[in-house]
Amino acid sequence: MSLKKVQEKCLDLEKVCLVCGKSDISCLHPLFVGGLCNNCQVGYWESLHVMDDDGYYMYCCVCGGGTKLLLCDNQNCCRCFCTFCLDVLIKENVSCQHLSISPWLCFLCIEKSRHGFLIRRDGWFESLNSFVYKDFSTKDAEIMELPAVVPLNERRPIRVLSLFDGICTGLLALKKLNIMVECYYASEIDLEAICVAQVQHSHQVVHIGDIRKIYDKQLLEWGPFDLVIGGSPCNDLSIVNPARKGIWSSDGSGVLFFEFVRVLRSCQLIASCNNQFLYWIFENVVSMDRASKATITHFLQVIKTHQRLKGRHTLTYEQVIKIQFVLMLSRYHQHTDRDIFGVTCLE
Repeated sequence: MSLKKVQEKCLDLEKVCLVCGKSDISCLHPLFVGGLCNNCQVGYWESLHVMDDDGYYMYCCVCGGGTKLLLCDNQNCCRCFCTFCLDVLIKENVSCQHLSISPWLCFLCIEKSRHGFLIRRDGWFESLNSFVYKDFSTKDAEIMELPAVVPLNERRPIRVLSLFDGICTGLLALKKLNIMVECYYASEIDLEAICVAQVQHSHQVVHIGDIRKIYDKQLLEWGPFDLVIGGSPCNDLSIVNPARKGIWSSDGSGVLFFEFVRVLRSCQLIASCNNQFLYWIFENVVSMDRASKATITHFLQVIKTHQRLKGRHTLTYEQVIKIQFVLMLSRYHQHTDRDIFGVTCLE
């Protein structure tokens, strides 16, 4: 009915939800001319970055759902469109024609921008970034103050605490960047991961067990630390898991995020008492529900201060480790610019 009114020029397409057809919209659709109502906006945002094992997006980039999907053959795109959206927004049964095309390029990749009511938005890539990050305000966030660069002859090996350590990826990254490590304390409970770390790194790692059993007394003995890294389990946070319990459930693993916060705060206090600067990295999955991501953002109120990277960006864990360790190189090992930053990483 809404599309008929648009066709009759009685209604602006920007005021129509492209998912359900309602005219009560809460925001513009990031990729195509049209809007999203409040309920559809939440569902679309949560499905936006969900990908399968082959690297293809799992849901239609128009409606955020769909059962029968057409996958774009452009390897730099990998987005998909459901047949329902094509038949409703372009022309009835038009999806059958597109299903027979091989290779098939989607409506974000081809030159023509208008196909019936499916109209590619100008500047859709920038619009998509704004849509993803518009709820993450940095106005109340703490801006990280960086210490002065330590002279070359005064630099020393660093002390590292790795929480949810896995197979010592952090130590491996430090080695690849030629950063000297004085000691590396690893909190991990998975026996297979511990065995891999022991085989690969022999006596360089001190395993300290469950993070829930790490208290201030031990941290005082082991610290002060120069770097705290970790990524709490994402099983109950990722929207790919339909049975996820969220970040607050005492029965799930998502609540372990607060253990990271607890230990990090203690390490920051210990470092401060020793007139020392502490760097830290936290990483987790990007495809989590908004409430969980907002909670993590609230408890880790640190923003980037690099002049060329304003706002909150999504980086891979490897990128974050490299960026953070470049900062540490300026203080401990090699000479480099120090205008880098500390970050929270939602992988």
